[in-house]
Amino acid sequence: MATETSQHASMYLEQDEPIRPLTSIWPQATMHDAYQVQDELVRRRTAEGDATIGYTLGAASVAVRRQWGVKRPCYGRILRSMVHPPSQSLSVSGLRSPRAATGIGFLLEAPLFGPDPTIAALTRAVSAVMPTIDLLDSRTEEWAGPDVDAVADNARRAGVITGTPSEIPDIPDLRLAGCLLHVNGFMAATGAGGALLGSPWDAVRWLVDELCKQGLGLEAGDLVLTGSATPEVPVRAGDTISAEIAGLGAVSVPLAT
Repeated sequence: MATETSQHASMYLEQDEPIRPLTSIWPQATMHDAYQVQDELVRRRTAEGDATIGYTLGAASVAVRRQWGVKRPCYGRILRSMVHPPSQSLSVSGLRSPRAATGIGFLLEAPLFGPDPTIAALTRAVSAVMPTIDLLDSRTEEWAGPDVDAVADNARRAGVITGTPSEIPDIPDLRLAGCLLHVNGFMAATGAGGALLGSPWDAVRWLVDELCKQGLGLEAGDLVLTGSATPEVPVRAGDTISAEIAGLGAVSVPLAT
């Protein structure tokens, strides 16, 4: 099994061509197997000098689950190389079918370990909240497919552009926060914080519970992305992407070749 996991993780490191979905070549693969592939993928990238700096939810909203063709949320890792400063040009030349969405990010100042943390525990652990542009891509030939494929592909995570952080006492009720995505100045998608498993806080709670099942947790300094609060929209080089969260502000990035 370890050999199989290593072989399939190697596919996700290939850069030249889209790969076949994991389930098409390993039909019996389970969610546990998929997370093992993800673990191996991240291990190899960190061995090459990258670093894990947090976690991201994938398919946290019903709208995105429909887009992905999956039945439940999942999680992936955020690598240091995925984080891009706002307003500076971002190359998407290495991406095959990039999509963008408006997201909400949390920065932790204390560790969080499950199970079932309270909202009070979450707010004590979080130091800041920020609007994000979530950049996604599919390493496989198709976007839609089983949950296992999305997990093995690190929850389709390709990058994140973070906006200005807001301190916890200053944030609005994130369930009601309107979320807008603009592409080249035109409205491309809308959503609300409540689409993320009821609220972004509930999304973080879900993540802590899932990590607890693996004997893992969140560490001080981790960045947590709660998922795409808007539907994900195809983008390409030459586009300028802007995301806005009511009460949190906005962030934008131009995409280049």
